[in-house]
Amino acid sequence: MKMFKSAEADGGRTYGRLRYIFEAGTRRIDLGLEAKPDMELFVASLPGENENQLDVPVSVYVDGDGQVADCQGASTQNSAYADVACQQVRGQAFTKFYDEDSARISYVQELLIRFSTQAPDAEN
Repeated sequence: MKMFKSAEADGGRTYGRLRYIFEAGTRRIDLGLEAKPDMELFVASLPGENENQLDVPVSVYVDGDGQVADCQGASTQNSAYADVACQQVRGQAFTKFYDEDSARISYVQELLIRFSTQAPDAEN
C-alpha cells in the first residue's frame, strides 16, 4: 500500500488508507462476488419491497489513539442508517498507526456497514 502525504490546515501531516477494486481484461465479467461488510447490524425492517439487507458505506476518521474522532455517511442517501452505523462504529477500537518517527498518526478508513432483517441463526 502506498501512502500519500498531505498537509492539514496547520501544516501537519495527515494520512489516509486507500482501498480499491481493480478490473482486469477487456470485458466486464460478473463474478458473482458480494461485498463483505466490516460490521453487520440486525434490524426489524428495512425500507423498500423485498429488502432484506442494506449496505451503508461510512468514512471514519481515527485519531492517533485508535479511537473514532469523526464518522460520516459516504453519501446523503440513507443518512438515518449512516447515523446509526456511526453510533455503532464509535464504540470500536481501531489499529494504531505510527510514522517513521514512531509518533502515532490519524487516518481515514472507509467501512461498509450492512443492515440485515434476519439474524444468521434465525429460522425462515
